[in-house]
This record gives sequence, C-alpha cells and structure tokens, in this order.
Amino acid sequence: MHAASGLLERGEAARPSRERFRQLVLKTAARVVLSGRRITFVIESARAALWRRCAREMDRLYPARGSPARQTLPTSA
Repeated sequence: MHAASGLLERGEAARPSRERFRQLVLKTAARVVLSGRRITFVIESARAALWRRCAREMDRLYPARGSPARQTLPTSA
C-alpha cells in the first residue's frame, strides 16, 4: 500500500495517508465480467482515472518480466 500510494504522489502535492489511499483506491466499487478467456474489471467512473494513473505508473516502473513484446524481435539473416 505504501508503494502504491507513492505512485499517486507524483501528480499531487503530498502522498495520501494510508486510510485515504484505502478509501480512494482499494474500496472502489467494481464488478467482474467473464467473457470467453478474458476477465474484465469494471471500476466505477468516479475512481477510474485514479486507477488508470496508478496502473500506468506501475507499468512504467515495474514492467512485466517475460511478457511478449508488442513487436516481433529482429532475426539475423
């Protein structure tokens, strides 16, 4: 929780307190939609921008290891 609240600190004046972070991010109303092989989390619109910012910062700082590249890697000819 401390690390995630630090990610949200970038756009604001100060890091939110632990209780405020729980209230804004972790206690967000959401529903899970299952469709074929995909799981989609639908987050309430009032908190969607906050979740998007947190997810973007996490992807930037902690990229997934071993995930497939978006482009194919060059091969030697």
